[in-house]
Amino acid sequence: MPFEKGKKPVGATPFKPGYSGNPAGRPKGSLNRSTIVQQWLDIGELIRNPITKEIEKLTQEDIITLMQISQARKGNTRAYKMLMDSAYGRPRLTTEHTGGEVIPTDNDEIRKLDTGALLRRRAAIRERLAQHIINKPNTQST
Repeated sequence: MPFEKGKKPVGATPFKPGYSGNPAGRPKGSLNRSTIVQQWLDIGELIRNPITKEIEKLTQEDIITLMQISQARKGNTRAYKMLMDSAYGRPRLTTEHTGGEVIPTDNDEIRKLDTGALLRRRAAIRERLAQHIINKPNTQST
């Protein structure tokens, strides 16, 4: 029987209606990996917050974020970049050609743009942290 273009012949599907190609596959209702990871990250733990120095119940996600902040404060630029990307999104390099301007194509010029954006973000965060420290009431008892 010749095939017509664009039409499936009757009975050409590999499986009978209502049957899967992998009957012993993943069971219905089983959790995917991202759900399992999220459940583990949501588990709380009593720990001393390294920033506020108070015992708090923090999730694993909070603890990991605080560790990342600690590394960034010690000068780990990769940890700092990951925090900035997480907080503000990755910086996008956009160019607009208006005719007479030179669009940077050299990697060093592009890196300078990225660094400038990161430096502005760092300055803004330092200013916010300073304001937080200034405005925070003294809760330590003597």
